[in-house]
Amino acid sequence: MKIIKYNKLLLLIVVISLLPFCKEQKDISTTQEKNKMVITFVSGDVKIIRKDEQGNIQEIPAKMGMFVYEDDSIRTEKGKIDLQTKSGSAIRIKEMTYLSVKSLSNEAGGETNLEMENGNIIANIKKATSKEDFKVATPTAIAGVRGTTFTVEVDPFEKTSSIKVLDGKVAVKPRVIPLEKASKEEIEKDPALKPLKELEKKEVIIEENQSAKLDPSIEKKLAEINEKAEKSDNLESAIQTEDIQTLVEEVKEKPQVLKTEKIEPAPELLIEKETMIILNPEEMKQIEEGKDIDQIFAKKQEERKIKEEQILKKIEESASKKKLKSEKEIKQYYNKLEIITLRNGKKISGAVIAQTGNIMVIHTPKGIIRVNKNEVESQEFK
Repeated sequence: MKIIKYNKLLLLIVVISLLPFCKEQKDISTTQEKNKMVITFVSGDVKIIRKDEQGNIQEIPAKMGMFVYEDDSIRTEKGKIDLQTKSGSAIRIKEMTYLSVKSLSNEAGGETNLEMENGNIIANIKKATSKEDFKVATPTAIAGVRGTTFTVEVDPFEKTSSIKVLDGKVAVKPRVIPLEKASKEEIEKDPALKPLKELEKKEVIIEENQSAKLDPSIEKKLAEINEKAEKSDNLESAIQTEDIQTLVEEVKEKPQVLKTEKIEPAPELLIEKETMIILNPEEMKQIEEGKDIDQIFAKKQEERKIKEEQILKKIEESASKKKLKSEKEIKQYYNKLEIITLRNGKKISGAVIAQTGNIMVIHTPKGIIRVNKNEVESQEFK
């Protein structure tokens, strides 16, 4: 009997000692099951913002090969980061940007939904199947795509959004946060909310080399309403009926809520597009398994440098054919003229036509030159 009691006690001690380990294993598997993106490139100061199990906020320095999960946020300062989804779509988050990952698609499909508070991104979206959707939401607009390259920019001071398409098509519509936070029944019953459904329907399709922006006065009023709705759990008390009525009347007077125009993509955008690091399916699988990570990214960095050099040469060759021989001609063509002062005191007059990494390409009256950014003391418009 003593032996039996001792064995039972020993078994109880073993079970209790294993409980933390079992919990840890469960937590790890739960994290692994989450939909995720892999970080394929990092430059400068980039942080992943994540809540731990206790709800505490963690700021994790971003590194190549790390995963970003649903509910994570990303903050860049003087840095940028490339991420890739399981479906092969790539996103570059540029300097001074804050973005939250609301949802991610997986092999079975679903929706990737990114929410930008401010900043600038460029997305290269792989042609999706009917099971997949990719959306980027700003404080005032929503861009939905299936197979395209586009940019989204949010000005944190003016609270304006701009979407540009480099290739493919993007559907853009106003974002109405009060409608996101209310149920269908609440919208139907509320005479103030119901008219906003018409604003949400004002969608436009923009194509290659086009951009879209909301009408400035409509966007200003929409931003104010959205901000109040975002910060409050009680829509009724947060949003005044008069505010909504004013917005609705503005929309009636200006039926073209979203304005589109033709654009000529800046050389920097073409560089960003071509130098995004994208893993093939086999490389993605190896990263997930933790195999040959350093070797894969060393190879990708070399490929990136080669692509960067190739596109810089194309930009320089294209600029050289323009035969601009004076400051006046350069200013007329590029709509700007700059004075770049180097640390050694030398001054260069011309227009900066491309920048990438530490390289600045300048069109001067004497031709196209490259300058290392580390050599620049100041840069001002003339």
